[in-house]
Amino acid sequence: MKCLLKLLTKANAANDINNCQLCAPVLLARFRGVNITAITYKEGGLMERLANNMRLAFEKNDNITYYKFEAKRHNDTIKTKEHIRNKINELPNNSIFHFGYNKQINGEDGHIWTLIKSNDKLYIVDGQEKRGKNHSLESILPRIDYTQKVELLRVDNLNFSDEFINFFAYPHMRVE
Repeated sequence: MKCLLKLLTKANAANDINNCQLCAPVLLARFRGVNITAITYKEGGLMERLANNMRLAFEKNDNITYYKFEAKRHNDTIKTKEHIRNKINELPNNSIFHFGYNKQINGEDGHIWTLIKSNDKLYIVDGQEKRGKNHSLESILPRIDYTQKVELLRVDNLNFSDEFINFFAYPHMRVE
């Protein structure tokens, strides 16, 4: 886990607070040994599409069973939180997931977190942060606007899409 937290220090070299849709897959790429960094958010193109559908960073593969989940919306927010908490607690060991939601309860835009389950312990990290902090699920759940989309997607078994790879292939975006 210390290795992953160390990778956080360079995942968001732009220090942008609006680029989590790039930081989450970039953190996974860095974890796999690919030395790239997320850039500042710009409207349009891949960044905007990723903000609306985090699966676009990954190749579509009909041979893989996607472990994806969208929260059941209950009239009771407590029931919805319990449903999400239970799904996250059931994550398979030695797996990595992206956990995203469209809106926060305070009206701000949503966020994408990286969840790592290793040796029966859950780590929740934010690719935008440089501190390398492990967050608790209980600190995240109260922020979510449960009337909006909430999604959990297993990513450790997915390959990056050509579009995502090509986005970082240009020399001005490489990290040396």
